[in-house]
Amino acid sequence: MLVIFGAGASHDVAQMGNIWSTPTSGSLEHWPAASPDEFRPPLTPQLFRGALIDRLLDRYGAASHLIHDARMQVARDAQAFEVEKFLANYAGSSIREDARAVLATRFLLRDYFWACTQYCLSQLGPGHANNYAGLLGRVNRWCRPRNEPLAVVSFNYDLLAEHAFGNVMNKRLEALPWYVSDSDRLLIKPHGSCNWARALYTGADEVRARYIDHVTAAQAALREWEWTERHSDEIELVPRLGSGALPTVPALALPIEGKPGPVCPQTHLDALARTLDGPLSVITVGWRGADDWFLDWLGEHTARLRARALICMAGSRAKDDGHQLAAKLQGKLTDCEAALHLEGFSKLQTSTELAAFLED
Repeated sequence: MLVIFGAGASHDVAQMGNIWSTPTSGSLEHWPAASPDEFRPPLTPQLFRGALIDRLLDRYGAASHLIHDARMQVARDAQAFEVEKFLANYAGSSIREDARAVLATRFLLRDYFWACTQYCLSQLGPGHANNYAGLLGRVNRWCRPRNEPLAVVSFNYDLLAEHAFGNVMNKRLEALPWYVSDSDRLLIKPHGSCNWARALYTGADEVRARYIDHVTAAQAALREWEWTERHSDEIELVPRLGSGALPTVPALALPIEGKPGPVCPQTHLDALARTLDGPLSVITVGWRGADDWFLDWLGEHTARLRARALICMAGSRAKDDGHQLAAKLQGKLTDCEAALHLEGFSKLQTSTELAAFLED
């Protein structure tokens, strides 16, 4: 069983969708009290909008002109906006300030999705008993009696999939090898995660000096942005944002030299490939299939396998997006039968489509 989560899954993480319009008087560590909607994980066209992004620009002002340009493009045509292609133009620029803007955006998005995660899992937000946990628990109950491997693929920078996977599977994800330590229960994050980072180097030496907090460490890296050309290939997990921070580069799959692709270790993809040795069942939630490299990879590793898919979408373009993803999967997977659920993550849990997909 392969479960794939995209931005729409985290956006619809709450079992009760109206939680985002409920005023709160609470606050989070590092964050003052604010509208709950500020901390709702965004869909792609909403990625660079909102008061929380504006507050983060107080920290990472070097990204301000990039954020402005992104907002202008979204205003012109939100549905046509592709964040990977937009950032590729900046990443491939020979202008020094544009290169620094991409680095600043990495830090901004790291803090942004860490805040979204912290809010969503707190008593102020949906908490741990959310739609991720519900779906993974149900799918795991289907897989166990059949000795069926379960691989979870999340393209999201937030940590909601990690927490649900860890809770349901009773796994602690304290180092990257632990994501794939069980051959039949895997978590793959091709685009990286807000708690993944690479150590920086100056000259031949790794920078291990500690800073007051993660913000001052990031600002030090931005002042000496050439450091980012000399970073470790090894990804490490950052347990939390806070004091004693090391200057690192967030391991997020923003395009480098116009070539977006995976940042997760190759060993993770190799582990995923080893689970793809029988008839394939795929559930996608809020994923539009914009990651062509992953679709190609999946097609190469499932060339002779029969497949079936359940595609969950929401919103005004759900039907069109669902049919487009179904066509992509059917173009890559052998004899792929695709069913659609077009009412979002919350309603998927009790839908007839999911019940039919998981029936004996």
